[in-house]
Amino acid sequence: MILMILMKTLMIYWTVRMGSSAALVFADSLQRNNTLLRLHLDHNPLGEKGGRRLLIALEKNTTLEKVSLLGAQLNQVRRCRLTPG
Repeated sequence: MILMILMKTLMIYWTVRMGSSAALVFADSLQRNNTLLRLHLDHNPLGEKGGRRLLIALEKNTTLEKVSLLGAQLNQVRRCRLTPG
C-alpha cells in the first residue's frame, strides 16, 4: 500500500524569511504544482524580481484558490493585478 499525503495549504511566515532568490526557485516549483489550494507568504521580503516571477507562476497555476502576500515587500510588483482567467 502506498500512502500519499497531499498538502493543500502552505504557510511560510516571518520565521523563514524567504528572499528574492528563494522566491525564484519557489515560483518555478509553483508553476508545476497541482495540489496546493492555499498559499500564504506573508511578511517575507520577496523583492521585485522574486515577486514578478511569483506572479508569472500564479498565472500558470490553475489549482490555487487563495494567495496571501501581506507585507511581502513587493515594491512595484504590488501594482500588478492578477485577474481570474
